[in-house]
Amino acid sequence: MVKMGETTQEKVFTQMPDEERLPYYREALADCIDCGGCKLACPVCSCGDDAKCTLFHNLGDNYKMSMFHLVRLLHLSDSCIGCGQCTDVCPVDIPITRIQMSFSIPVQTRLNYKPGMNADEKPPFFEVMIQ
Repeated sequence: MVKMGETTQEKVFTQMPDEERLPYYREALADCIDCGGCKLACPVCSCGDDAKCTLFHNLGDNYKMSMFHLVRLLHLSDSCIGCGQCTDVCPVDIPITRIQMSFSIPVQTRLNYKPGMNADEKPPFFEVMIQ
């Protein structure tokens, strides 16, 4: 079963060169209306009212895409389990899980960490806090 999952992961989440990542994320997230539904639906996000990513939740900040998603990509890079709830609640049908996993899988591979496998183990970046 694990081998089947790894094979499927390789087919669905193809690796892309680093220089192609930002243009890919910009295009994939271009239709985002910044509703915040993905954050609310995420079972892994544990910041609650202290979430720093929501400080960047504004399309009027002259960026080509909301900084919220860039911060969220980093924030969940070691802990996203790919459950799909963020994609399910997106009102503009952005495949957020696929986007997040395209970012998370290389990070998790480099860290040799699979989130959700051990309930007692904290993700590697869990203690990192933005001040």
